[in-house]
Amino acid sequence: VLDALKETYGINVSDIDYQLLKSMPRVLRDANWKVTAAIWDDREVFSLEKGDTSEEAYGIAVDIGTSKIIISLSNLVNGQIVTTESAENPQIKHGEDVISRISYALKSEAHLKEMQQAVTTCLNNMISEACRKPGLNSKQIYELTVVGNTAMHHLFLGIQPKHLGLSPYVPGVSDPVNEKAKNLRLKVNPAANVHVFPVIAGFVGGDAVADII
Repeated sequence: VLDALKETYGINVSDIDYQLLKSMPRVLRDANWKVTAAIWDDREVFSLEKGDTSEEAYGIAVDIGTSKIIISLSNLVNGQIVTTESAENPQIKHGEDVISRISYALKSEAHLKEMQQAVTTCLNNMISEACRKPGLNSKQIYELTVVGNTAMHHLFLGIQPKHLGLSPYVPGVSDPVNEKAKNLRLKVNPAANVHVFPVIAGFVGGDAVADII
């Protein structure tokens, strides 16, 4: 596969996703060696699909707001927005403001996990609904970008937000984060990349970065 990508398309990819690697011999033979490869950042082959599915690549933009979560499903080939969904942020039951949610999450690791799972479950329900309307397969969602204020950012990633509520309000991480969807329990292509925007400061998050861009 790597040789074919290099010889035919001039793409030098060095890695194949581990889960894909385990199923690749079967996938290739079932497809009679005619497959479409999905490649992330010219670094890793993370999906092989039977036949030509090069026009069926989708991504989701996610805005995790304190009160609402909004997603936009788009076609990555032509940039067209397919559909949008919105829902109330389920964390609201633990407080309408970020300080209340930080206070709840810092009480225990179980509370932090609960806050993270609430958002993940909500996102999965929204993704399912967004795919149902146009009849898409969620496995063909290959990329997600996520923005939110710094507290929402930390809670989504399961990062303890305690120090966002204490002077000098230092984020646990400010750089962009790239993680595979399966590690965040998102029901899209398991190896899809989830790009979480960087944050600027304790109360200036990735949503502000997205606005600037």
